[in-house]
Amino acid sequence: MEEEKPHIEKTRKTSTFLVILFILAVLTIIGLAGSGISYSNIVSLLWTSVIGGFLIWLAYYAKKRAVKKDLSGIKLGTFTIYTFIIVLIIQIIGSIALMSFAQKLQNFATTQTPTFFSNNLNGLINNSTDHLSKVLSYGDTTKKLTDEFSAVGVIKECVPEKNDTSIVSFGPYMNFNSVAIGLNGMYSIRCYGDKKPFDFQAILEYKKGTWHVDDYQYNIDIDKDFNFQNTKNTPSQTN
Repeated sequence: MEEEKPHIEKTRKTSTFLVILFILAVLTIIGLAGSGISYSNIVSLLWTSVIGGFLIWLAYYAKKRAVKKDLSGIKLGTFTIYTFIIVLIIQIIGSIALMSFAQKLQNFATTQTPTFFSNNLNGLINNSTDHLSKVLSYGDTTKKLTDEFSAVGVIKECVPEKNDTSIVSFGPYMNFNSVAIGLNGMYSIRCYGDKKPFDFQAILEYKKGTWHVDDYQYNIDIDKDFNFQNTKNTPSQTN
């Protein structure tokens, strides 16, 4: 009598495509948790929506392909699809919520930046965070900036140029040696004095219903690199 051979169950191959998309979905979650939601303009929101929609379709296609070829990893595909859908919804809703703050930031950039470097920096001090206000209270700092901006003259206006940016973000960010969660922004703009133009960039926090400059850099000679201010590392004032 012929001996019966034991039945060996064939292990199905896992879909490499689904594994790659699953890893991408996990990285997307980590990125969203680590950097929060950002809004720049309607074009960036449309691009985010297009890319998110494409990833959802790609995950659906990969899952359907795996089913057709009898590959394992279907649960990974389901997780990936739902992850991309949820992330896209969060990004769209978050971006819409940030639109009004982005408009306030643009208004701040064009109306307040021209006042920053006159009257012993009173405009910048009054629109700064507590930390930056303390830094600017140093007489040497005030004199240095006042002397530098004498080459600019009276600032007439500040207008965003073609390559200037304005971004509003909500989420975690570094606040000295700790991590804070809140609304922050960044803008770059070109200003025109009666003697010469200059470029200005600022990092801001949104507190008590208005924007406050937390750090900045400027370029009085627009043909050269920016002058970084490094206000975060300024030593404390001593008596």
